[in-house]
Parts: sequence; C-alpha cells; structure tokens
Amino acid sequence: MLPEPVTSSATTRCCSFRYALSNAVASHGVNGLTNAQLASIYKCQTTDWSQLGGTSGTIQPLIPQPGSGTRGFFEQQLLITDADLGSCVTTVQDEVATPIATNANAIAPFSKPKSVFPVNLSSQIKLNTTGFAGFRSLYLVSRDAGGATIPAYLQPFVGDGTGVNGWVCDFTAQNEVIREGFGLLPGHTSDLCGFAI
Repeated sequence: MLPEPVTSSATTRCCSFRYALSNAVASHGVNGLTNAQLASIYKCQTTDWSQLGGTSGTIQPLIPQPGSGTRGFFEQQLLITDADLGSCVTTVQDEVATPIATNANAIAPFSKPKSVFPVNLSSQIKLNTTGFAGFRSLYLVSRDAGGATIPAYLQPFVGDGTGVNGWVCDFTAQNEVIREGFGLLPGHTSDLCGFAI
C-alpha cells in the first residue's frame, strides 16, 4: 500500500479490452466473437469451438476471481452476472497468461495494455482483433512530491513524482499510447497528464 498523499496522474479511456486465446500452441478458438457469442460460451450453452467455426475442441472458458474489476467489467459487457456463469467456467487469477498460453481450448478476458506491459505476452497469448471490444476507464496513479518517491523501476513509465514526467506523459509517446488502446476521456486534454485531476 502506498503512503499518502496519492494523486491521480492521468485518466484515460481504454478501448482495447479483449479476449485472449493461446498463442504458444495452436488455438482451436476463433477471432471475431461477438458479445452474444461470448455470453453463450460463459453460460456454457456453446461448448465446442467447431460451433463457432473453429477447430473441434471443448471450450474452456476462464474468468478472473470474484471481486476482480476485470471480471465485473467483462460480465457487464456481456450482460451476464455471476449467477449466469455455467459449470464449465473455471476461475483463474486476473489477467495472467499462464492458464491460457498452453491450452488450445482456453478463452479468457484480457486487456491489450496488460498484454504488452510490463512484459509483452504475445508469444504466449493472442487477443482478438475484431468482434468483442470493451471500453474501460483507467487511472494512472502515482505519489506526489510530498510523499515518498516513486520506485526507480516505475519512473521511466510514470515519472518521478516531482514534475519530471515519464514515458506515458511524454509528447512523443502519445501516438504509441493511442496505438496501444488508450485515449483521453471526453473533456480532458493531453496537458493534464502528470497532474492531479
């Protein structure tokens, strides 16, 4: 837990909340699933990838642990609740590639930013590029100069907390930030990055 004071350094709208399939082994899953198709998978009504145009194999839907923001957001996007989840659904740690990577039949919700930072997971998982996409607010939080210092390993990314901004607030990084699935919330400008809002 970070000591006080803590300030929000940036607010963005994440537009790359997707689902992940294995990329370490040939996945039986398919790209381009709709919200309705995903809901059917998580209700255990659609149980084989061949029903969706994939290679035959029993679909193994994975979902983060109860209380996870990713789980709640994913269910909200699919218009389902915990009570709707079928018995074929397995609970796993939130946005961890390991249970997906070597399982040709696995599918799980995953954010694009988490798939590339702090470690690029593209050799383990692949995210869908069409079909389902979620929009989720993201807040980058860092200590202000009055508290303790930002850990050295985070400073290149979020800054040092004394007004020296890291990569995420650097003007030259804005195109990369947008390419990776982030954009400003309505009514905000890029000059707010690195400041309390």
